[in-house]
Amino acid sequence: MDPKILGAYMQLNAWQSMSVSDNATTSGDSGLFHDYLNLLLSQQIGDQNSPSPSASYQQTSIGKPKPIRYVKPSELNLTFSKPFPAVSPTSSPMPHDMDQLIQKAAAKYDVDANLIRAVIRQESNFRTDATSPVGAMGLMQLMPSTAKELGVSNAYDPAQNIDAGTRYLKGLLNRYNGDVQLALAAYNAGPGNVDRYNGIPPFSETRNYVAAILNHYNNMG
Repeated sequence: MDPKILGAYMQLNAWQSMSVSDNATTSGDSGLFHDYLNLLLSQQIGDQNSPSPSASYQQTSIGKPKPIRYVKPSELNLTFSKPFPAVSPTSSPMPHDMDQLIQKAAAKYDVDANLIRAVIRQESNFRTDATSPVGAMGLMQLMPSTAKELGVSNAYDPAQNIDAGTRYLKGLLNRYNGDVQLALAAYNAGPGNVDRYNGIPPFSETRNYVAAILNHYNNMG
């Protein structure tokens, strides 16, 4: 019970227990206390019926959640003081002896030499010592298991790497009936994913990978 109501109630009882000689005065004053007590009670009932700020917040935010509205980038009206500079990837020059290895593998496995060059550019940018975070090695970024299956003893040796990588790429081209895009997607994401999705997997990395290699290939003339 509210302390104010309790105090008023106790005081009212004390006044009612006064002597009969003071009955007239007590009766009048007790009437005032009755009115005061009723006022306090009515205020408390009103406060209990009105939700507190926290309760109101809970009802709004939890009881009836508002739907999330996704804002499109075009709605943000972003402006920049300076335009972003165009970024062009740099590529390492291809050594002559490396190009001879590419042409040799292309003739051996009947694969377009420019396609091999485009794959190497995307995979390692012609760096023989390139190693990916997942352990892919060398020019054509052979995974350890793939290199082992292809009989590679040193994946960082340009001759072994290019020969094995081209042989693997040729196998993928045969698997997908010469479809270069599917073969490249399988080279990146694995043939299992290409088979599962019956086409290029919906992975942004793989789609960007295929597009980048085709772009390199087209620019080679």
